[in-house]
Amino acid sequence: MTLSQGGACRGNQRKSPSANSNSSAQANKSMDNQAANKNSLSSNAPTDSNVSEKWGGDHVSLVTKPGGADLEFDCAHGEIKVEVKTDSEGNFDLAGTLSREGGPSRLEEDSGQPVRYVGRITQDTMTFRIHSRGNDQPSEVFTLKRGSEGRIRKCK
Repeated sequence: MTLSQGGACRGNQRKSPSANSNSSAQANKSMDNQAANKNSLSSNAPTDSNVSEKWGGDHVSLVTKPGGADLEFDCAHGEIKVEVKTDSEGNFDLAGTLSREGGPSRLEEDSGQPVRYVGRITQDTMTFRIHSRGNDQPSEVFTLKRGSEGRIRKCK
């Protein structure tokens, strides 16, 4: 079926059905890419791990890096050791480490305790909890905003 606009309007040219379907496919692809960018940690390209991006909130700061991310907390620091990616709905479950700061620590804790950073990105907001092995209770919920430095009060 071909639709055209007649009368005194400009552009009284007919488009072929294949031209219309190509335009629709390109529009759908563009919308898919925009949705992926909103749920990715990198606003420039969801698969570009060379892009560094800051996220921050109360008691937390996250900076992406090639192959992962660095995190700072009030009395700890962490590292995500895998490429930061979300699923199609913005969810993530990423392996990393968490090292507590201040006070005595065990030698094996110097390299960080293995943890999983589990959460979700919705547009410019990220929420996550930290899940550690041997602890049934995940951490409090951390909420971060894209582009924010975060507010951290380091332990002394």
